[in-house]
Amino acid sequence: MSAVAEGAPPLVEIERRAQERAKDLALDMAADTGEAGLRNLIDDELTRWSDEFKRGLRAHDLPNPEIVADRAFRNLVRFGPLTPLLEDDDVWYLLVVVSRARMVSCSALAPLRSVSAIDLAGQTGDGRRGLGAHRVEFGV
Repeated sequence: MSAVAEGAPPLVEIERRAQERAKDLALDMAADTGEAGLRNLIDDELTRWSDEFKRGLRAHDLPNPEIVADRAFRNLVRFGPLTPLLEDDDVWYLLVVVSRARMVSCSALAPLRSVSAIDLAGQTGDGRRGLGAHRVEFGV
């Protein structure tokens, strides 16, 4: 396994380790058991983290491992923090704002009925009012 950057947040470290193990095992994500297999690897990494804490190798344990597991799974298999919004039938528009150094592919937004940018006044690109604002923070 390759080393994870020292000081990386626990979520990042768990995601990377689970992803590396999946690659080493040649886990087929297209198979019926692919997602369950990756979820098991994530759970194994959470158990490893807790065991390392108990042995004094980690400064802290994870207070909510279920939340970390769900977030890691969404980040690796779904669309990260956008997943609940993309699955919500009441969400018609999303505005994804990124730093100048990052680019975003809009292919993840295909399930939405309509995708357009909303300016600061809440107007869509074609002048209609946007309904329901959602803010998603990526922590990048």
